[in-house]
Amino acid sequence: SMIEGLIGFAQPFCGDEALQCIRTDRHAFAVKECEPSVWMCIVVSTPESSEASAEEDELLDATLLANLKNLYEVFRLLHGTIDSFVQRYSRQSLVDLLEDFVPAYLDTVDVEETGIFAQLDGIHYGPVERTTFLRIEQTLLRLQTKFPIINHVALLYKAHLIFTGISLNDMNILYTYLVSFRGQVSNTKLNTAPFGRISTAASQPGGGSSSFGRAH
Repeated sequence: SMIEGLIGFAQPFCGDEALQCIRTDRHAFAVKECEPSVWMCIVVSTPESSEASAEEDELLDATLLANLKNLYEVFRLLHGTIDSFVQRYSRQSLVDLLEDFVPAYLDTVDVEETGIFAQLDGIHYGPVERTTFLRIEQTLLRLQTKFPIINHVALLYKAHLIFTGISLNDMNILYTYLVSFRGQVSNTKLNTAPFGRISTAASQPGGGSSSFGRAH
């Protein structure tokens, strides 16, 4: 493909750094090797007459890379690695799944609004006084003690994180999956039907693949 050719062509000039961003007159590309020999690419149109500053270009590149990173992390959260998915099912099953997953994910993203938040993997914390926080922590710990099957607990209120026993990296991924929507955090995704059940092979009965939507 064109992207594979560009990556291969640019590699000798990149040294130890892999190619990440490409610009043409009308498009901005971001590419990421998410797994060994597995690359993801995201492309957005840019205004033909755009005269963006270098800082604006850098912000767009960083935003695209952040969204691409999050897309893969959410995929891995729901389905495991791409390589393990192909090994378990088939390459065609992966194609069917991505036809459902990618449009559903992109429906929750607004590149113009997500810049800084996407780059920082931001979490919005709920302001809670110390006494209340300790009571919440004790209650959740008792819950885990009573039900040993519960390994980790997190508590959110109005899309704000109050408490988590999950590692920060994993919590970031789970948080954006649950409450991040077009550059903002809200309960939109928690209070509506699952996203992304578009008419594809993956979404049909017997399709054998779950999508970005929380149908599972």
